[in-house]
Amino acid sequence: MKHYIQADSQPPTKKMKKDDSKTDTVVADAPYNGRQTVENITVNVLYKTDDIIVIDKPYDVHIDGKHQITIEKLVNSMYPEMSRHDSQEKRKLKFAHQLDYATSGILCLAFTRKSCASISVCFQDRKAEKTYLAVLYGNINKNEVSISAPIAEDKTDLSGFRMCIDKSGKESETVLQVVARGKFIANGEKKDVTKVLLKPKSGRRHQLRLHTKHIGHPIVGDATYADCIVAPRMMLHAYRLVLPLKTKRLDLEAKDPFSSLDCFEWNE
Repeated sequence: MKHYIQADSQPPTKKMKKDDSKTDTVVADAPYNGRQTVENITVNVLYKTDDIIVIDKPYDVHIDGKHQITIEKLVNSMYPEMSRHDSQEKRKLKFAHQLDYATSGILCLAFTRKSCASISVCFQDRKAEKTYLAVLYGNINKNEVSISAPIAEDKTDLSGFRMCIDKSGKESETVLQVVARGKFIANGEKKDVTKVLLKPKSGRRHQLRLHTKHIGHPIVGDATYADCIVAPRMMLHAYRLVLPLKTKRLDLEAKDPFSSLDCFEWNE
């Protein structure tokens, strides 16, 4: 089920379509300045219960905050009945984990403390199995690479956003597996790229972006850690998530968003 969002200065409205999807209007707090147009932003719901929603987050969208478009606003407008206050329970949208603004893919949300905690504990105890898809600059010769490098805050960045590889940082490990090799077409040139699966064994901030750069293969479209040639987006996607919940084992997968992009040519 896909849901579309439109920018407007009017209060939120809803129009039901025959396929039971919703068109939502979001109040503008700050201009949207992502790399896709507002009209093209869609959210695919991967899993839903009375208390939990798992979505395929679009790229270049904040999860919350005072922005024109956020995941919080979108989900609340899609399912207003999920947030309510009654005599039995106070329900409010919560994020069980986070994804960066530029990263797309699987994102878990919950409407009660109990349901949020049931997911969050899987991440805290490192029982959640996370797999990301990424497209990296260069041709990686080995089919599998293990990357181990400590991550710390970048003290030279006054904004406090950037991280860095530094011996004073926290130990972190990522396993990389090659999926395909090909070319990235930009400005009339073709550059070698490699599509990979990334499996973080730890959960440091910007870990995958830093580890891939550390081995000389930064993520295509990463405006923070790569020499960013014009790209339609950052090529990092939360592709698969396995959660061993107490009630059931969830195994979720989001579609590969890179296979259909015409800026890539993949070897057969």
